[in-house]
Formats: sequence, structure tokens, C-alpha cells
Amino acid sequence: MACLPSSSSFNSGLFKFTKCSAVIHLSSLFHLRLNSNPFFCYFRKAMEFLSSIVGLIPCFYDHTSKHTVYIRDLKKNLQALSKETVELNNLYEDVKARVEGAEQRQMMRRKEVGGWICEVEVMVTEVQEILQKGDQEIQKRCLGCCPRNCWSSYKIGKAVREKLVAVSGQIGKGHFDVVAEMLPRPLVDELPMEETVGSELAYGRICGFLKDPQVGIMGLYGMGGVGKTTLLKKIHNNFLPTSSDFDVVIWDVVSKPSNVEKIHKVLWNKLQLSRDGWECRSTKEKAAKILRVLKTKKFVLLLDDIRERLDLLEMGVPHPDAQNKSKITFSSLFTTRSQDVCRQMQAQESIKVECLSLEAAWTLFQKKVGEETLKSHPHILRLAKIVAKECKGLPLALVTVGRAMVGEKDPSNWDKVIQDLSKFPTEISGMEDELFNKLKVSYDRLSDNAIKSCFIHCSLFSEDVVIRIETLIEQWIGEGLLGEVHDIYEVRNQGHKIVKKLKHACLVESYSLREKWVVMHDVIHDMALWLYGECGKEKNKILVYNDVFRLKEAAKISELKETEKMSLWDQNLEKFPETLMCPNLKTLFVRRCHQLTKFSSGFFQFMPLIRVLNLACNDNLSELPIGIGELNDLRYLNLSSTRIRELPIELKNLKNLMILHLNSMQSPVTIPQDLISNLISLKLFSLWNTNILSRVETLLEELESLNDINHIRISISSALSLNRLKRSHKL
Repeated sequence: MACLPSSSSFNSGLFKFTKCSAVIHLSSLFHLRLNSNPFFCYFRKAMEFLSSIVGLIPCFYDHTSKHTVYIRDLKKNLQALSKETVELNNLYEDVKARVEGAEQRQMMRRKEVGGWICEVEVMVTEVQEILQKGDQEIQKRCLGCCPRNCWSSYKIGKAVREKLVAVSGQIGKGHFDVVAEMLPRPLVDELPMEETVGSELAYGRICGFLKDPQVGIMGLYGMGGVGKTTLLKKIHNNFLPTSSDFDVVIWDVVSKPSNVEKIHKVLWNKLQLSRDGWECRSTKEKAAKILRVLKTKKFVLLLDDIRERLDLLEMGVPHPDAQNKSKITFSSLFTTRSQDVCRQMQAQESIKVECLSLEAAWTLFQKKVGEETLKSHPHILRLAKIVAKECKGLPLALVTVGRAMVGEKDPSNWDKVIQDLSKFPTEISGMEDELFNKLKVSYDRLSDNAIKSCFIHCSLFSEDVVIRIETLIEQWIGEGLLGEVHDIYEVRNQGHKIVKKLKHACLVESYSLREKWVVMHDVIHDMALWLYGECGKEKNKILVYNDVFRLKEAAKISELKETEKMSLWDQNLEKFPETLMCPNLKTLFVRRCHQLTKFSSGFFQFMPLIRVLNLACNDNLSELPIGIGELNDLRYLNLSSTRIRELPIELKNLKNLMILHLNSMQSPVTIPQDLISNLISLKLFSLWNTNILSRVETLLEELESLNDINHIRISISSALSLNRLKRSHKL
């Protein structure tokens, strides 16, 4: 029986075969290249001869022939492996290029293809190692053909042969018809957005309401540029992708006029409905189809820039309820500047987006300007904080001004910007296009020109001044903005409705909890001035000065000829110019000029069209020029909180005067006899908290004689006066 070679036999180079005590020694057998060596022929014949004797050798020969081929064909197999590897690598590059192209088209590689690519990358590395070892083995051979170590040559040859088979197999597997498939549509397509600062509170509230099953519809409202759209995008990009509560998230910018067809298209695409027959369907059919699909899903619908009520059913949107757990949230550059839209959309929660705190505003401004600019000069950091403060926490203003100041390293230019923000904000780069034109949407949306004019009138009050609503409405009456006045109360109610509309549009805001007062944000104030000046083209149509120097300069160069509205607030003003050439002036405020004692006699000479004259709170103004009696169109006169001791008798010529205020006068006042009775158009007379040197009874008689008087406010300090008032049925 033959003993087959063991590993130890191979290592020693000696095979032993025993049969009937016959021993054959085959020394160093595998040091020969058996197929090509001339000794092989003799060896084979000897083996055949022995086989006929012992019957063993065929078995041994078959075994050795199968393994010696690894050694014999090593060089040929190395060449074949190298060639196949080149082919595999070319196929790999082709497949990889197809995959990368598909992934750039937002497709996802198939797992089978991904696995093949990984296997090939590993295999190519292994093949390089084997080819290197094989080349080294060939170079070691004696006379180019005889291996020095049969066992080493055998192992390498076997590895080469097996890897050749594997490479061929990978080539066969790598001919893919499809390498990638369309990605499943993400829940949220990320929207580009500005960086947010200081919105954490509102963001947290909205996230909480999105989780609340009792809240289906939410509205965000606030003044223009305050960041409602950015906040809505933050919800869309950051919160909703992490939520597992919804099947689909839909975003649309509605604008005006609202286009139901456009909304249908957005919903149709997001729901990935078949487009077969889309164009042939009617609006109602599209809505019905969308409605059937949305009823089966938990959805979030985010609507930006709504400017009027939308009919959800007409859009194909089911009303959210606790069963379907869906949500509708809306905001806009205009929409929810108006709380009316929140109410009309039946919002269960309305969230007001406020301006930023001083700290948050500074953080945002720093990011927009950049650290390099802020550190470029020792004074710039201090000046930058003043500029940021002037923006009054309005994100859009902070971003616009911040971008304009990037790279501005000259402190004198920062000083100029501070001055411009308080006087000529449109001189700053980007203020018109990036800020005012966007805020203008709220103004454009006001329903008629009368309301727009009422809004513009608010800008005559200096920045940061709290405005008494009653005063505002009375001045609108004086300008003729509320039409013909028959009943002062009826027109006043009309004025309150306009104030409410301006509040809902967030163009003015309530002052704290005091509903009798409103304030106007500084940026909105600047926009109003810009709008009245034909979007900056006629800057002198409306002038609001905080220092008299600018007024004197304007008077010198005749800039006031086109001025229609003027307001002057200067605590240091002692004296006005002798006269002002203002042929088109209709409204004049001179207020809180504490050093002012009188006007020149001809001051009002060239202001023939004045309708509203407000001289209140000039607490040292002690006399009026007689020329005031020539203001024939004057309808509103306010002399409250002045030190005027006697009204000029010439006031009786003001036949169109409808409203006269003499409240809280700083000294007792003399009212000439027959002055009041000659004011035949007077509808409102107010003498609250003022002492008069004339007989009150006489004043009451004159008031009683007026046919159109509707409202009298007067302080009574004697029983005689009170009895006179009681006896008058009219009063």
C-alpha cells in the first residue's frame, strides 16, 4: 500500500513508498520541473515499470500531476491574472462612474452594487500582493525554470490560480443593468434660511403646539421684518425632520393673489400623485383627489405669505382634528402682521413674534458685520453697539445694516451711519431694496388711501414718542382724512377702526397694556417717511426734524417749497426763523421746544394751506403772532401745555376751525369775548385742567350758541358755573 506524502515529507524533499518490503527512495523529487525536465521521461517510464510490479504508481502520479500544475503554470497564470485584473478594474471604474452620476441625481446605489464595489476594492488589493509575490518567485528560479522551494512555489501557484478564478467571477457579476434607484422622497426638503438669534422662546412654543393634539391650526403674527418666515423655516428644517408624528410635511409660499391652482400643484407633487390626466381635471376634481389622500395621512401644512383667508376645502385640505392629528401653521411677510387673518383662518393659537432683545440684537449684528471689521479699530466696537441699538431689535434692519457695514474700518463712517439712521436712513446701502421695499408690503395691503394717509400721519410724531389715540384721530379729522364731519363721535369711531386695522397690520402697536396709546417702531417710522416722499424721490415732502439747525439750513436753500407736512422737536430751540416759505404746508407740529417763547409776527405768513397746527407742550411759549388769524384753512389747533396768557382776538377769523385744545395751560388764560362764538365750525372744544380769567358763564353761553358743537371738555370750579351748565338743555 502506498503512503501518500505528508507535509513533513514535502519539507524534507523525500517520499517513501513501501510494498512487500520494497522501498523506493525518491530524493528531491519536487526540485525538478517534471513536465519539461528531460529526466521526467525516464522517471515516468520507471514509474510505469514499477507500477506493473507493485500496482501503486498511478495513484501517486495522479496526485502529483494535479498539484504540480500550480508550479508548472505559475508564470502563465500570473500573466492571465494581471490581464483579468485590468479588465476587472476597468469594469469597476465604469460601474463606479455610473453610481456617482446617479447619486448626483439624488439616487441611491443598490446594495448589490455597493457590495460588489467593496469586494472588488478588497480583491484588487489582494491581487496586487499576490502578483508581487508571484513575480518574486519567478525571479528566484534556477535557470529560469526550477523552483528553489517547491512548497513555497506550490502555495503561490495555488493562490494565483484561485484568485484568477475569483477575479473572473467578479467580472461576470459586474455587468449590472441598474446600479441605482430613486431615493425615497425625504419627509422635509430643507429650505435656505437666515441664521436665527433670540427666537428660542417662540420656537419652543410652536414645537409644543405641534405636539399638542388639541391644537390643529396656528398663526404667527408680528410686524414686518421681525422674522416670522425665518422662524417658520426653522420649524420646517430643524424640528419636523426629527419628528415621527407626521407622514408628510408640505411647504408653500402663498403670496397675493392666492392661487388655488398653484397650491394644488404643490400638494399634488408633494403627495407624489400620478400626473395622468392632471391637466384635464377641474379645480374641484383636483381638490377632491388631494382631500381623499390627505385624509389618510398625518400631515403638516406650512403656509408662508398668506395675505387673506384661504378656504381649506377649496385647496383640498381637511380641517385638522384630534383624530387625524394633522397641523396647519401659517406666517408671512404680511399675513399675520394682521391678527385678522389668524382669526379668519380659525387659528386655535396665535403667536406674536417680537423684536429681539438688546443682547440678541447685538449678537445678530456682530455675526453680520464680522469679527475682523469690529476689531479693526479701537472705537468701532463702541460705535457698532450704537448702530445695533438704533435698529431697535428688528432682525431685518440688523441684517441689512450689518451687511452694509462689512469691511467698514473707518470710525468716521460709522459715526455717519449713526447720524443717517436718525435722519436719512435711506442713505445706507440696502435700506431701500432690502428693508423698506419688503416692509412696504404691509402698507400696500391697507384697504384704501385714507387708511394709508392716516398711517403716514403717525410718522409726524418723533421716534420713541408715545401717541395718544384720541389726539391722532382728531388730527386725522383736521387733515380731512376721515371725510366730512357731521358728528364728532361717529367720525371718532371711524378713526378707532382705522387704528385697529393699523394695529392688526402691526404698523403701530399698543403701548404696553394702555389701549389709549400707540407707538410706532423706528424702522416703520422711517419707512413711512420714505413712502410719503415718493419712495425717497421727494425727500422734502415730509420733514421730521429733531434740531432746528437743519430747518434753518433747509430754509436758506428754499427746500421747503414742496413740503406738505413738517414736525419739529428740539428741546434746545429758542427762536424760529423769521418766516418759512412753505406754500404747500398742510400740517405743522412744533412740540416740546422748551426754550421757545414766541414766533415772529410774520412766521405764518407764507403757510396759507395749513389745516393742522399742533403747538402743544412748548411750556415756555407765551404768545402767538396775530398772523395766525390768517390761516383760513385751519381745522385743528392745539395749544395745550403752553404758557400763553391770552388768545389773540384774530383767532375769531378761523371760520373752518373744528377742534381747539387749551388743556393743562401753564398759566391762567384770557379768552376774549365773542372769540369762541365766532368759530362757527367748532365741533370739539377742550379746556381741561386750565384756569381762565374770563367768566366761565360767558364762555358757556358762547359755546351754547354754536350750532355744530358736539364735544366740550371743561373744568368747572364754581357753583354758579355748574348751575349755568345745568340750565342749558343743549350743553
